[in-house]
Amino acid sequence: MFFGSLVETSRLAQLIDFENRERLFPAVDSRMKFSILSIGPANRASFAFFLTNTAQLAHEERRFTLTPNEIARVNPNTMTAPVFRSRADAKLTASLYARSPILIEDVSREIGREKNPWGFTYQTKMFDMADSSHLFLKTPNSGLEGGADVSSGLSPLYEAKMIHQFDHRWASFD
Repeated sequence: MFFGSLVETSRLAQLIDFENRERLFPAVDSRMKFSILSIGPANRASFAFFLTNTAQLAHEERRFTLTPNEIARVNPNTMTAPVFRSRADAKLTASLYARSPILIEDVSREIGREKNPWGFTYQTKMFDMADSSHLFLKTPNSGLEGGADVSSGLSPLYEAKMIHQFDHRWASFD
């Protein structure tokens, strides 16, 4: 929300992200990250991510800029910072998002109101033996392993409890 507010009001000037891999802070674990955030009026925000020392700021390819509209196009639902390793990555991503609409855009940032130009529907789980039982056919006399006649276009349904990564015998209730 805070970052999105900075973007929407054009007050994000710069965000530089460092990893402590070169031990800039010796007492801090090398996996820790830290950032420098500059706030002020800006038509374009400057970014650099995954830097390990300040000398890398001189590498043009490591830095990139984005307008508030480009940030909003890449992450319209969260308005979070798009993270890229290079200018080329940022340019490519901004170009792709400029050409195609987002899959589902939460236009009001309230639950239930969204813009869906693709007409996409989704669910969070696959088939459920209780909720989706009306979709399954029982063919116990088909004579095929798993009870499905593949030539008729049917496929066997395997549940998670029937699969084990090291033992093929789990594919049955027997």
